[in-house]
Amino acid sequence: MELASRAAIPEPPIAVIGQLSENSRLGFGLRGSTLHQGPQPVKYLNGVRDSTSVAWNSWQMSLKAQQKKKGSGTAGVIYNETSTLRQKGKSTGPDLHNARVAIAQVIDINESKAKVASPVVRDNLKDPTAAAAWKDSQAAVREAGTAPDGTNGATHFFLDGGNTLTPTWVTQGKVVESFGPFTVAADTHDFSKGQQATILIIQYPAPK
Repeated sequence: MELASRAAIPEPPIAVIGQLSENSRLGFGLRGSTLHQGPQPVKYLNGVRDSTSVAWNSWQMSLKAQQKKKGSGTAGVIYNETSTLRQKGKSTGPDLHNARVAIAQVIDINESKAKVASPVVRDNLKDPTAAAAWKDSQAAVREAGTAPDGTNGATHFFLDGGNTLTPTWVTQGKVVESFGPFTVAADTHDFSKGQQATILIIQYPAPK
């Protein structure tokens, strides 16, 4: 259940930067010169526009592919880690959702290398409670890339049920965020039904 720099957004190719100028309202257009250039062949301008479109579309496709790969499997990890937790009897709720977003940021944004649950979801997602938890886990992954990162570069997350045995990175790390407590709705490998669990977002080693 443990779960580090922010993923770099790829820059547009040089060909695009050289041929495009940004306008916050009108989008991108061809740069113009203040000097009179005289008659220009239409075929040449069309060629510039075509090459610009190809370069821009290629960059957009690359960015979307990277973003899709980035979140791939993360929703499954979050679901498997948190689907048995309940906030006021429900598998979703503001605090539980924020915890899921924080976990997604630890995994995807901070690129944690720590061991996590399997991304494979085996539950019956036709069950309304499971379906709600799965939908919220997916939403958390989408939100993680745009929401303010309160994890401050955290490297791990931990579901704390008050157990005496805790990893070194918990006892010696810094708790950056805390969510819960939540009620465990079913017996699991780590928790008993009815037990209270808190989700801790941890930075390890702790900053000096």
